[in-house]
Amino acid sequence: MRKHTYMNIGMISFIVVAIILSLVTFATLSYVTARDNYALAKRYATHEQAYYALENQAYSELKHIKTILQTSTSENAALVSLKEHYTLNGHQLTITKSNSMTTFTLIVDIDYPHYTIHSSHTTPLKKWKKEESLHIL
Repeated sequence: MRKHTYMNIGMISFIVVAIILSLVTFATLSYVTARDNYALAKRYATHEQAYYALENQAYSELKHIKTILQTSTSENAALVSLKEHYTLNGHQLTITKSNSMTTFTLIVDIDYPHYTIHSSHTTPLKKWKKEESLHIL
């Protein structure tokens, strides 16, 4: 007759408990990482929306400039009309749009009856802060 040992029942219980603990640990880590990634993505989305809103405002102004250039009868008439609405530096015009986060600047060269975008750039209004809210293990 064979002797029954109860060691196998204890070992199986230990393995099951270890597996359950590891699954709970990985699930918790996954949840925390996903939550932090979601918060970071929301912040980036807010900044992107603000940037594109400013860019759209600047390009609406550019559309207005195009209309002035196309409807003017001469270069002098176009420049006088543009000076009423904008600040001209020779034949260069600067469009600046701002919100609470950033400033968008569009520099346009006027060459009657056309224009050329010389440059565009953004300037953040807040100082960059090191990201410390993500929990990295």
